[in-house]
Amino acid sequence: MNLLKSVRGRTAAAVAFMMLLMFVTTLLAILRTQEHQSRLRSLESVSLSAGALEHARTEFLAGTNSLAALALNDDPSYFFNYQAQRQAAEHDLSQARTIALSDGRSDEVASLDAIIADIRGFDAMVLDVAGRFLAGDKGAAAEKQADLTKSAEGIEAALEAGGAQERAALADERTAAERASDLSLWLQSILGGVAVMTGAVAATALVVSVVRPLAALRASARAITAGRLEVRAVMSGPEEVTSLAQDFNQMTETLIGKNRELEESIAKRKRAEKAVRHLAYHDALTNLPNRTLLRDRLTLALAQAHRSRQILAVLFLDVDRFKVVNDTVGHQEGDRLLRDIGMELSRLTRQGDTVARVGGDEFTLLLPGLDRPEDATETAERILQALRGPRVLCGQEFLLSVSIGISFYPSDGDDADTLLRNADTAMYRAKEQGRDNYQLFTPAMNARIVERLALETGLRRALEREEFELYYQPKADVKTHEIVGMEALVRWRHPELGLVLPGEFIPMAEETGLILALGEWVLRTACAQNKAWHDAGLAPLCVSVNLSARQFMQPDMVRLVSAVLEETGLPHEFLELEITEGTAMQDADFTTSVLRQLREMDVRISIDDFGTGYSSLSYLKQFPIHALKIDQSFVRDIATDENDAAITTAIIVVGHSLNLDVIAEGVETDEQLAFLHQQQCDQFQGFLLAYPMPAQDMDKALRAGRCVSRALL
Repeated sequence: MNLLKSVRGRTAAAVAFMMLLMFVTTLLAILRTQEHQSRLRSLESVSLSAGALEHARTEFLAGTNSLAALALNDDPSYFFNYQAQRQAAEHDLSQARTIALSDGRSDEVASLDAIIADIRGFDAMVLDVAGRFLAGDKGAAAEKQADLTKSAEGIEAALEAGGAQERAALADERTAAERASDLSLWLQSILGGVAVMTGAVAATALVVSVVRPLAALRASARAITAGRLEVRAVMSGPEEVTSLAQDFNQMTETLIGKNRELEESIAKRKRAEKAVRHLAYHDALTNLPNRTLLRDRLTLALAQAHRSRQILAVLFLDVDRFKVVNDTVGHQEGDRLLRDIGMELSRLTRQGDTVARVGGDEFTLLLPGLDRPEDATETAERILQALRGPRVLCGQEFLLSVSIGISFYPSDGDDADTLLRNADTAMYRAKEQGRDNYQLFTPAMNARIVERLALETGLRRALEREEFELYYQPKADVKTHEIVGMEALVRWRHPELGLVLPGEFIPMAEETGLILALGEWVLRTACAQNKAWHDAGLAPLCVSVNLSARQFMQPDMVRLVSAVLEETGLPHEFLELEITEGTAMQDADFTTSVLRQLREMDVRISIDDFGTGYSSLSYLKQFPIHALKIDQSFVRDIATDENDAAITTAIIVVGHSLNLDVIAEGVETDEQLAFLHQQQCDQFQGFLLAYPMPAQDMDKALRAGRCVSRALL
């Protein structure tokens, strides 16, 4: 009996200890698994942030190298390469900022904001130094060079410090994740111990099953000898041991399940790391190679082309007027269009070619192993043909086209940066040639880049130097030829290039944002000059001022007009603002609201270049306007072209039916004026009446009161 009690007591103690051990093990397993999942999420976030910072540092260093090449080679095309690399760096920093903001890392957000601000300030310094350098003022450029170098070193140090901090955080997170992943081995050892313990329990149960029947026989013999029968339930002990063994099995299965979850978490972490590596080298929208992977492949392809003495081509492709798609149907549909274009480009190229997305609507194609340059031009022609035509997005049809620039190794460059830059230059030439075509790079294009950069640099300082002038072109009554108004036209008197016409610098002013300051100057100068003519006792006439799309869409545009009229003292009814159909239709509801506010101020509104846009009559009748201006492309051939004559007549009829004045632009011959008189057009302007003239000549015309002789000018 003593032996039986001892065995049963030890078994119960062992079982209790094992149950406690299993409970603690299971609890720890759950906690460690949760910690591991949290570490994986943190590791993925820090990995993305570290990758973005490292890429930003690489792009900024490449940009400063481009600036060094600009100074060394006196080649302004390096400046455009710097701009692209600086924009890529800023994009990566913004991506890292978004990640840090979502994770609640406020210190990192503040640090990234400071770096982004420094880069933008650095960009302004670069533009000033590059402009002085290319303008020939190398002494002034050298004075600024020290500040530029110091600023660049500060930004590089900040990027390096941020990258080091991210790499340290990444190492800590990876160590913590790996420590959590060791749970798998830990659980396996625990499970092994459980198996040993379970075997011990089974052995104990076997001993009990043999000993207890023997003890029962001895007890029965003693009971019979004493004359009494003692019945005991000696078989309950083995049943308890069996139940405990089943509990252990269930706990073992639970631990195996936790181990399986851990293995899945580790696999998920590996997939996350693979996704991070993929994201670092591929475009998130189209899944095509990005700028980094393209550069790596191009460098490798150049080495192979050098060994095999083959031709390599780089095609830079830009979607024409893509902004119209985004502005009309939204960025989501625009993104879908970009994905479709990416798939079509991949389909139109060979297996070994690379199609990369390097910007918003910009793609670059790498065509290695060519036998002749015609292979690249044939590919370009296939792309133009395949992508040209109507596309329906959200029920609206858009005419799609692309512009392509092509550069070749070795004729157009023997390194990646040069080939990419020259292909980009050729693409801009294709844009200038009317879009929907391809252009091969030629050295002469660099001269155009020099001129463009010098123009852009000078444009930024032209307002400060008071180099702009206003010319005025009279508008006259078709019947009487008396001057009834004038249009203010801006000219730029460049100190070296002479008089620069608006077509050469207005698009550039639009791109750089300088159009806002320039437009305000034009509005204020025109109103002040007209008020001076009124004060001089001349017949009070209305002056027309053109508003660009960017000006018109400014939220404070109405306030600006009101402030200028108040400042100059010009009566509101003597100012007319001209906007194009395209500007009016960018946002019809916004346009209607702004025009109503202007009309309530008694400011006149006219639609310029009517007939060349895409506004409908339903919108036209809703806009509170006063006049339509017939585009000169219709007036030019009204005496000889029946279609132009019919269109011009229709515009006059439509305008009069809506109680609007109709003004014909570009009238140059007596035959054109006679046709307009016959169709009862209200006003005209053009070279037949007078060329645009400075204010002093316009003063003479106003004093004459009638049409101006061109001989007088």
